[in-house]
Amino acid sequence: MTAPSANCSATHWDFDVTEQVAADDYGPVSFDYTYHVGESFNDVPASYMFYAYFETLLHSGVTAGCTASTYCPNNNVTRAQMVKFLANAWQFEL
Repeated sequence: MTAPSANCSATHWDFDVTEQVAADDYGPVSFDYTYHVGESFNDVPASYMFYAYFETLLHSGVTAGCTASTYCPNNNVTRAQMVKFLANAWQFEL
């Protein structure tokens, strides 16, 4: 298991698990899982309709929110922020 990302708050944990299964006549097979525990942003509860999308954006490295603990889902997105989102999503270096 690996420690949570340094930019995540204490109530937000991600950890990676690799499971190896072996059976007679077959070599070991690895399965990799990433588990997420806790809400990443104080202003986006798990009951929020777009919660899963915000979590996906965070874990994909597209955005980290407004601060380490808030996403600010009701704020307008500037052109500069949108360029940064797209560059991160397409893995361009700015």
